[in-house]
Parts: sequence; structure tokens; C-alpha cells
Amino acid sequence: MARPKRHAAKGVPAGVRNVTGTPTEPRLGRQNPAGRRPRWDKTNAGPVSVVMTGPLLDGRIDGMIDDMLGEMVGVAAAQAYADVMTNLNSSIQFPTPYYETQVNIAADGLALVVNDRDIIYGPWLEGTSSRNRSTRFKGYASFRRAADNLRRKLPDLLAPVARRWAARMNGL
Repeated sequence: MARPKRHAAKGVPAGVRNVTGTPTEPRLGRQNPAGRRPRWDKTNAGPVSVVMTGPLLDGRIDGMIDDMLGEMVGVAAAQAYADVMTNLNSSIQFPTPYYETQVNIAADGLALVVNDRDIIYGPWLEGTSSRNRSTRFKGYASFRRAADNLRRKLPDLLAPVARRWAARMNGL
């Protein structure tokens, strides 16, 4: 059986392709011995310019991240508000519209908070008042249930927002 021809310089069988899929050539080794500078084939060398653009490089990324986080906070607050209202509508047996009209989304610094505008009987309806311990009424827990529900829903709620903003940040 005859041995395959080998390139004299590298000991690679003739016709074998390297990692990039290009035919191997003896003068273009993938590794250089220690202490030797790479040899360049000057026949194909030409001017090369690289232009890098995009939000990360031109400074727009900071504003985009702020806008993305603002949108995420808004989506979460809107869902929390909807959950609180759903809980109240399903819990209150004899609704008077006053309490439900006081539930709102308020800005607290950079955060958005769903609250009842500190209605005096709000803690009693929620079940966190000291009066709830002395009466049969233990409260509706509408805000607490909404917060638990929001924690479960949040990854699915924010994934589309994150995908949209990732595409914008990548220049797509």
C-alpha cells in the first residue's frame, strides 16, 4: 500500500483541508514556531479599512438602555394595576366605585407604584390593618395577590420587550 504524498514543510497529506476548509499550503502554516514572526504573502495584501458603527460605539446605547428599562417598568406597572383591579372586582361583594377609582399608578422616583392614594380604610381592605386582627374580616389581599401574580408573569411579560430592544441595539 502506497503512502499519501506529504508536503515537505508541514507533513500534511496532500489535498487535506484545514479547519477553515481551504486547501493547505506549505508556506501558510496555522501556527508559527516560537520566536519567529509570521510571513505574509505580499501579493494579495491591499489596503484594509474597518468601519464599526452602531449604538454601542456612537454613544446612543445609554439612552436606549434607559428607554428600554422605562418601557419594562411601564409594562410591569400596567400589569400590576390590571391584576389589582381584577382582584378587587372579583372580591368586593358590594362595590362602591370610590375605592376602585382611587387605585392608580404613581411615579416614585424612577419607579412606578400601584397604590390606593393612602385611603384611610385601604389597609383594612387589604388585610394589613390592626383592626383585621379583631374582626372576622381578614381583608381581600388584592395588592399582595397581584404582586405574587406579577412575579410569576414578569419573565414572559418582559421577554418581548427585551427582544425588541435587543434588535434595536444591534441596529436591526
